[in-house]
Amino acid sequence: MTPATGRGRAPQTDMDAAEVVRLVSGLAGAGVATWLMGGWAIDALIGRQRRRHDDLDVLVRAVDLDRAAAVLGTAGYAGEVGVQGASYLVDEAGRQVDVHAVALRSDGFGVYRMEDGTDWVYEPGAFGGTGTVLGRQLPCLTPETMMLEHATGYELDDVHRADVAALAKAFGLAVPHGSLDARPSS
Repeated sequence: MTPATGRGRAPQTDMDAAEVVRLVSGLAGAGVATWLMGGWAIDALIGRQRRRHDDLDVLVRAVDLDRAAAVLGTAGYAGEVGVQGASYLVDEAGRQVDVHAVALRSDGFGVYRMEDGTDWVYEPGAFGGTGTVLGRQLPCLTPETMMLEHATGYELDDVHRADVAALAKAFGLAVPHGSLDARPSS
């Protein structure tokens, strides 16, 4: 039986920095190209953990999905992985890893197939970020890519508005118009 996933899952344990390093190191050791994305990427890019994290979002090459699932399974995470949308894997404590598969093209672009079937296209260079978690350098999406991902496409809650503001301040990035003003619908 696959454990419950998502916000409000039970059991639920936040994703801590030591687990982030353990998982990303395990994936890298197995030859799985992995990039942090989401809240942990923002904190890693800034160089310090600013808040608690419900999960860990990682982007992996679609060709590495089976290997990534095996590594995460060995690390105690269960769930199905697929090439469309995010795949949610959870361990017995309720820590969650959201795996996003990207197809890298020969021209440097990356294509992520979203749950609704549309494609999010990553520009060449989007995968060139480096962040720090517990003194360990980890590959991330770039600050510019993280700003674009966080500030467009959906309404931000207070946590994600703070992420956008932190990225803007740390890297001198412009915040897309209205991103910090929009309130999530209830």
